[in-house]
Amino acid sequence: MDWYGWVKALHVISVLAWMAGMMYLPRLFVYHADAAIGSDKSETFKLMERRLDNCVHRLGFAVCRTTARQMVAHGHVMINGRKNDIPSTLVKPGDVIKVKAAARSLALARTQVQQ
Repeated sequence: MDWYGWVKALHVISVLAWMAGMMYLPRLFVYHADAAIGSDKSETFKLMERRLDNCVHRLGFAVCRTTARQMVAHGHVMINGRKNDIPSTLVKPGDVIKVKAAARSLALARTQVQQ
């Protein structure tokens, strides 16, 4: 297969991925709004909101969830004074979330905190 075939295949794959995202993401918000209190869906969404990468994003340490996940995975975030590099860690009410002092000087953390 020549280079044109590869570019065309990559383009088709990217368009399909974009379309899937356009169809799936709005549905996720509708399901979130329709979830009855105490149902399995509601409990699943509560767990998703308690994830460490989501909390880092919501606190404003990162612009998007992808960079929040990267910051956590690279060990730049601490919970209650302990380093944590697992983005799926569940945060409890009262936990203190900080960006490590050494990580504040890094370019990624500096730009994320300034924005």
